[in-house]
Amino acid sequence: MMHFALSREEAEFIRDRIQAACSNSLLSFLALHCEPADTKVPYGSTRITAAFPNSIENSWSMHGAALSYNVQLAKLRNHDDLVAEH
Repeated sequence: MMHFALSREEAEFIRDRIQAACSNSLLSFLALHCEPADTKVPYGSTRITAAFPNSIENSWSMHGAALSYNVQLAKLRNHDDLVAEH
């Protein structure tokens, strides 16, 4: 597993840049509110997802719906490569 360490100053700079670029995003929420967790995906820990604001939860739901739709279309057209991609 890859790890990297930032100084407090470096971490605060990155956090501030994330806030400036995409303040209402999952990445921004995680940068502001979460401690390190033993998971590879942001939704892999209920400790993290329990605190998601409604706007982020709704965007995850819509993203999941779009992925599901794309998978179903790819299956209907027998495009195994697209099924695997989605």
